[in-house]
Amino acid sequence: MRKEIWLMLAVALGLRLIAINQSLWLDEAVSINAARNFAWTDFIGGFSTHDFHPPLYYLMLKAWGGLFGFGVVAMRLPSVIFGVVTVYIIAKINKGASWLMAVNPLLIYYSQEARMYSLTVMCLTGCLYFFEKIIKKNNLKNIIFYNLFSTLAILSFYGSVFFLAGLSLYWLFKKKYKLVLLTNIGSTLALAGLTPLLREQLKNSQTALLEVRNWTLVLGKVTLKNLLLIPIKFGVGRISFYPKKLYWLLAGIWIMILGLNVKKDKKLWFLLLSPIALALIVSIRAPMIQYFRFLYLVPIFCLLLKPKKIVIGGFLVWSLVYLLIPKFHREDWQSLANEAGKEVWMVATVADPMRYYRPEIRIRDLKTETAEAEKIEVIPYAVEVHGLDYEKELRAWGYEKTAEKSFREMKQEWWEKKKI
Repeated sequence: MRKEIWLMLAVALGLRLIAINQSLWLDEAVSINAARNFAWTDFIGGFSTHDFHPPLYYLMLKAWGGLFGFGVVAMRLPSVIFGVVTVYIIAKINKGASWLMAVNPLLIYYSQEARMYSLTVMCLTGCLYFFEKIIKKNNLKNIIFYNLFSTLAILSFYGSVFFLAGLSLYWLFKKKYKLVLLTNIGSTLALAGLTPLLREQLKNSQTALLEVRNWTLVLGKVTLKNLLLIPIKFGVGRISFYPKKLYWLLAGIWIMILGLNVKKDKKLWFLLLSPIALALIVSIRAPMIQYFRFLYLVPIFCLLLKPKKIVIGGFLVWSLVYLLIPKFHREDWQSLANEAGKEVWMVATVADPMRYYRPEIRIRDLKTETAEAEKIEVIPYAVEVHGLDYEKELRAWGYEKTAEKSFREMKQEWWEKKKI
């Protein structure tokens, strides 16, 4: 038994270390630049007020970087560790499900990302573990540890509230009213402590919505596609490819196979569906239906699946497709930055990856500045989200595109003044 757990953890760790040095993408660069550049005393009042997440992960990342440096691999290692620990926690609940966790493609992807999601999944899986312990033995120790994990979860990711609410609803339906109170002490105190910061973040988010014209597209409106992507991405991970019909066909077949191997467990189904239902209600006013925001439900998803060889093998295949084929990796900012000149034009608010890889480079803002040089280099990243018709603007300034180069999910363009 112990040898199998060590083997499983070794597999989980090994998979999460493959291609861990791939390029950072935008949100990772934001995390690392914030951890590296903001002083401890400036984090809450400076960076965090203009972010949309609690500060715990960033503070942890800053402390980690102080010990091990701010390189790409070093910055992703905490998420790797959180991911492996999560697999171990599930092993304490169900050994078969932990094998599914070890090779699940979506968990592997986010175990390699310098963001708060892997930490959140670990914390909420800790809540699940002690939730199960409380059902078996309602004692003070289990309640304290449940509250500890729930507090850390709230301090890491506001969306944790939906999972914790689902657990509380379970106690309500079981008429365990005292447990509803006792298991929400930590999360309530955490939310109370975060309230002043959250108010500032909400106020600044309204400003951001006005400045970034199509930001609601990123947030995740309630659409059939966004809902379908939750189970699909839980099963196949982050990879996507053309033709889209083939992608949907292969992903659909795989999800049907998983559907034939689910267990009939009312409690687990309730814990899986209730957070999504609660988020749907909130999303009527504040859109948030993006599959990665429900990553903490993947452990429940795995607990509901029968750990058959076909299920474990299928997860492993999807994971290896992502890990071993570079075209499915993150945006290739590293290569683009290496080939960029001394000055680039782009939307300045999304230039964190460029600033990470090339801190000396001069960033010119497509949204607020007007170009005058004979030849300029343009990176049209996220222009759609910002509602910026940069080509129309550049042509109005007298430029025409002379060349372009493609990277992974990225483009680099050169524009020159028209000769009269």
